[in-house]
Amino acid sequence: DWEKNARNYSDSIGEIGEKHKRDYAWKVLPQLILADAVKKDEDWKTHAKNYQQSLDMIPEEDRFRYAMFALPALIRSGAVKVDEDWKGYRDNLRLMPEKQRMEYTWKVLPKMAHSKDCTWKRAGEQWGILGEYIKEFGDLDFIWKTGMENFGKLRPPKSRGRPMDFKKSGSKLYPLDGRLSGVILREIDESAYEAWVRATDAGIRCEQILKCEKGERKGQYRAKKTKDGKILVACLYGGENLHEFLSKKENQKYKKEIRRQAGTFDYSWHGWQVEDGEISRALKENGILHGHLHKRNYVVRVIDGKAVVQVIDFDRAMVQ
Repeated sequence: DWEKNARNYSDSIGEIGEKHKRDYAWKVLPQLILADAVKKDEDWKTHAKNYQQSLDMIPEEDRFRYAMFALPALIRSGAVKVDEDWKGYRDNLRLMPEKQRMEYTWKVLPKMAHSKDCTWKRAGEQWGILGEYIKEFGDLDFIWKTGMENFGKLRPPKSRGRPMDFKKSGSKLYPLDGRLSGVILREIDESAYEAWVRATDAGIRCEQILKCEKGERKGQYRAKKTKDGKILVACLYGGENLHEFLSKKENQKYKKEIRRQAGTFDYSWHGWQVEDGEISRALKENGILHGHLHKRNYVVRVIDGKAVVQVIDFDRAMVQ
């Protein structure tokens, strides 16, 4: 068996480009063996060939992490064992932009693989649903993050809305899907909610709190106190965050107007605000401390050819 396995290994490694042979032998092949996916002589070549074909679909800058972490995680989940699995996996990769493929392999598919209804057809249907939301809201980080974290549970835009998962620091946030897509529930402290309401009532451009449209509470803000004393607030998705918006070449023409509204920021990952703009000055004038002003807490929409900025995420805000 040792001689046969050595011969099979030697023959199979020839299916892989010179640059990636070590990664395959070190990280990928051991996981395939542990997953009991290498049973017959032909399996050695089948997996090596499929590995190279899938690797060709991953951006060059992501290939090391793909081989070291993403693909081994997928194999451990049991999603890839035979030639047909590899084909289904590659068909799914073709449905998405290259920049999302490693994240999908590493974080999304292994989690979905443990569900009872996990099939490659089901995964393709989920990508179709996510594509509908991207078409409606745009190819934005927020939409991708929400879609990735809820992949396997996504429901069509015409379905009844329900809260979805969304991991973030600070307060809890629940985007809604289905017919309520575009609505976000934020769970924040009462003091933060008071600051948010003051900013809204003062006419400051901030994340829009929805109002009740009928009944005894008609015209009142859609907010209620939870059992643990927090305030659950229904608001409207405001658009692309400022960092993401300005990273696109076609949006550079709005830079001056955005600076007037939002101010200037440092060059750290967050992009902390270093100089006041129209919005932050208005917050100060109304006695409101936001507490977390950076590029990702401003959002931008282009309306009638003009960039309109809003400040979002009041979870650390307070009235001074």
